[in-house]
Amino acid sequence: SARCQGLTGGDGGVTASHPGDPQVMGTECQYGGFGGCLYKNTLNATTGQVAFSGTAGSTLNSAYGADRSRTLFIPPIAVAPRAASPAGYRLFAASYRLFSTDNEGTSWNTPTEDLTKGGSASISAIAVAPSDATVVYVGTSDGNVRRSTDGGATFAPASTTLPAAYIGDIAIASNDPLQALVTVQSYTAGVQLWATLDGGATWGNVTGNLPAIPARAVLRIPGSNRTFVGTAAGAFVADLPPTAPRAPPTWTRVTGLPGYVVVTDLVYQAATQTVVAATYGRGLWALLNTTSATTGLRGDVNRDGAVTAADAL
Repeated sequence: SARCQGLTGGDGGVTASHPGDPQVMGTECQYGGFGGCLYKNTLNATTGQVAFSGTAGSTLNSAYGADRSRTLFIPPIAVAPRAASPAGYRLFAASYRLFSTDNEGTSWNTPTEDLTKGGSASISAIAVAPSDATVVYVGTSDGNVRRSTDGGATFAPASTTLPAAYIGDIAIASNDPLQALVTVQSYTAGVQLWATLDGGATWGNVTGNLPAIPARAVLRIPGSNRTFVGTAAGAFVADLPPTAPRAPPTWTRVTGLPGYVVVTDLVYQAATQTVVAATYGRGLWALLNTTSATTGLRGDVNRDGAVTAADAL
């Protein structure tokens, strides 16, 4: 179909949409801009064709290609709206340092210091605060979570509260950049989900009854306490009020997903009030009810009751 296209080759990785134009997105393949590929993709809404430019990746690799040795095979990327940028947004890429460009990769800003604990660790997650694009959180493969208040140029020291394990995802509250949730990919019982109310200075354990398996993704519905967690064996849902860091909730398994599937990402579509769950090898699933125990119809992303090419848009 002209409406369903691959955006990159190789071992396709993360995508990040332009905050003001969803037809423009950054995409990557293995190792991102550090010897792999990092592209700008532009969708022609009339023809359905996608044009891409590889400038962003080539300029990053030319200057910092040596960082590949401490870059994840599929590294995180993210975008933040920024009126002062020529492109209207800032694109972030990561090795063990955080990189940013304001002109779609024509040039890159000075990278940060090592944001990990050192050794061979890498940055594993990036999140931009919905209510303040100057606030950026990063998580690392060795358990650091650090916060920037200047658009990703400098970061506060990491808290020592969190376990020294792989940070899988970060979800920042829609109306408060000081509130955030992070997942931990660990088989150790009782360490899978943590919450902060003070920008990461302190963390509370809100794992509750989540199983002792890696937690891969977390999503809080904007304006709601409803929270979803994607794990290596399905998704779970609970109401998690802002005071919850001291009171772990009781989590309920999301029904309708295929078996104990690995859930790798969770995204909320406000227009249809739908949570979309990405899985490892079993496609996309739309969770049709975000206010109670949830069921899903595989692939029905736009919630029209049918799985068609329109669900790819």
